[in-house]
Amino acid sequence: MRSQFLERDDRLRGSLVLPTLDPDAAVAEIERLGAHPGFIQVLLPVRTEAPYGNPRHHRVWEAAERAGLVVGLHAWGRVGNAPTASGFIRSYLEDYASNSQVVVQAQVTSLVSEGVFERFGALRVVLLECGFAWLPFLLWRFDKDWKAVWREVPWVRRRPSEYVREHVRLTTAPAHLPADPAVLARIGDLMPVTEMLLYASDHPHRHGGGIEPLLDVLDDAGRRAILAGNAAALYGLGTR
Repeated sequence: MRSQFLERDDRLRGSLVLPTLDPDAAVAEIERLGAHPGFIQVLLPVRTEAPYGNPRHHRVWEAAERAGLVVGLHAWGRVGNAPTASGFIRSYLEDYASNSQVVVQAQVTSLVSEGVFERFGALRVVLLECGFAWLPFLLWRFDKDWKAVWREVPWVRRRPSEYVREHVRLTTAPAHLPADPAVLARIGDLMPVTEMLLYASDHPHRHGGGIEPLLDVLDDAGRRAILAGNAAALYGLGTR
């Protein structure tokens, strides 16, 4: 990627693909290539054998933060790990839904609960191809339960939703949006979409409808933020 793409066209940016089973090797890869201006992100699967909040991964987050790299968690991953807490499933439909809904929520919960964002204050995580419509409902329950059992996680010093809003971004594909424009127009009441969403085309395929209905109910500033501004700010485009 470095020799065939990044060093041939300075408009391109890439992700460092990291191993999931060897944190030392992952850190070594960040140290080997993380300073290259073309690499702006490390890429890992959202489905793995240990939640990403687990301390075994902390050295990877430390290296990514030190190198100024965003952590990208992409849908799917190790097929040897069950996609649900109840075990393996029988159909691809269940697998598909679990990866983009169940597994990703478990990873967000793990990162916050294990204090990753408290420990690594500059770390940023992007959830790629994992949807985003599930987020408001997870955060409502997450905040509610944290208020009751915060003593179990004293290192989580703020509401979980605050950490997520500050450190986590999500991509627009797939977009699971309500069909009613009147309902869709109120999505801003559920989550700050113009702050948290990054445009993703998911080329060359699409998962049902695209993001156009959402863009239609936003003002010009909101559309610009989702289509370009949020990604430019997150990845430091024009500064790296």
